[in-house]
Amino acid sequence: MDLKDFVRVCHLLYERRYVVGSGGNVSIREGDRVYITPTGSILGWLREEDIAVIDMEGNIIRGNPSSELKMHLAIYRSREDVKSVVHTHSPYTLALSVLEREIELITPESKNLIKKICYLPYLEAGSEELAREVSRRKGDVIVLKNHGVVALGRDLKEAYIKIEVVEEVAKLNVLTHLLQSPGH
Repeated sequence: MDLKDFVRVCHLLYERRYVVGSGGNVSIREGDRVYITPTGSILGWLREEDIAVIDMEGNIIRGNPSSELKMHLAIYRSREDVKSVVHTHSPYTLALSVLEREIELITPESKNLIKKICYLPYLEAGSEELAREVSRRKGDVIVLKNHGVVALGRDLKEAYIKIEVVEEVAKLNVLTHLLQSPGH
């Protein structure tokens, strides 16, 4: 695994404003090890040596793993097909979740890339309940009401691209709604 790619994805998430401050987290599973962003980290400033490493039992090998570690581990334990998890607070996706509006996959790319979007009501960040409910969903994108979005992938690139595409299509949903509003 190339930690340079891991860091690059974290920097892109920050640069594109899918995360701000210390929000969001990223992980990849390689065998029985999970590489995950540290708790409280600013993804735009992440360095290779900051990445925490744990085993599938949650034992810390190195670093201080994300406060959303339970969610990442629950997903990996329930989904053998998932090798990467990216969790962001993407603004358009988050805004639609606050309004309880589902995202319509209106572009060919979104329809081809995203198999299913699942939706969860608000659950406390970092909680066992959030971890359990996210891991029960069979979609590859899970929108967390008033919290953010989780994208699952066979690798880091796939999970990252799903974040980009779901946010772009959420933005198009908002723009389409605005343009259809009275007075436009």
